[in-house]
Amino acid sequence: MILPPKPKTRLTLLLLGIGVIAFFVFSLTLGGLAWWWLHRSNGVTVSPDGNWIHPAGETVGAGVTELFNGTDLEGWDFDPAVWSVRNGVIYGEQKRSGNARCLFWHDADLADFELRFRFRLVRGNSGICYRATQLANFDAGGYEFEIYTNKTGNLADVGTDRERRRLHRAESTAPPLDSEWHEGIIIANGPRLVHRLDGNVLCDVKDNDPAALRTGAIALNMSSGTIVEFKDLRLIRMRQTR
Repeated sequence: MILPPKPKTRLTLLLLGIGVIAFFVFSLTLGGLAWWWLHRSNGVTVSPDGNWIHPAGETVGAGVTELFNGTDLEGWDFDPAVWSVRNGVIYGEQKRSGNARCLFWHDADLADFELRFRFRLVRGNSGICYRATQLANFDAGGYEFEIYTNKTGNLADVGTDRERRRLHRAESTAPPLDSEWHEGIIIANGPRLVHRLDGNVLCDVKDNDPAALRTGAIALNMSSGTIVEFKDLRLIRMRQTR
């Protein structure tokens, strides 16, 4: 005669339940650690869909590169007599006269991108050159997001290697020559060039000149007698537009 199996005791069921719960907790923890390891990018938070999340919670886009690590100028080409890092920000001071001394990001063949940055102009005349060519003595030729009193946000094609072209004069009424930090955005998408300052679009033009360069370097620019600071430089690459 075959006896039916004895029912499981409460203790056995309790231990089995604890084991199942522990297994699921371990699996979720391991999966979360694996996702973090695969998606971490120089301190940038990346969501599960691959988008970058701004510290304030704004989703910006995929493929973000932090151009400044907050410690040193690794990845940049520059004159150390002009550019340094102070108090966790890029500090530029040019006392000597002559052409600008730029700080060049190492990638000299950027095409279409969005660049977000924060700056503080203490005095003088600064800017950011893009799709630029590196010239002698750290000078640059290319498009420029101007940073200079009420001209901030202007777009010009500048450099000793070309004839200067004024492509857009921004209608900026509040000169950022103060102790406050300002946010700038540059979007270069094919012939379309957009400049934003503190959330406002100051420039949105197309440069259809057949000789205009569609690739080049990014360079922080300033003239003699200038003190300027930069931080939070984030580059988002886009697909090149032909």
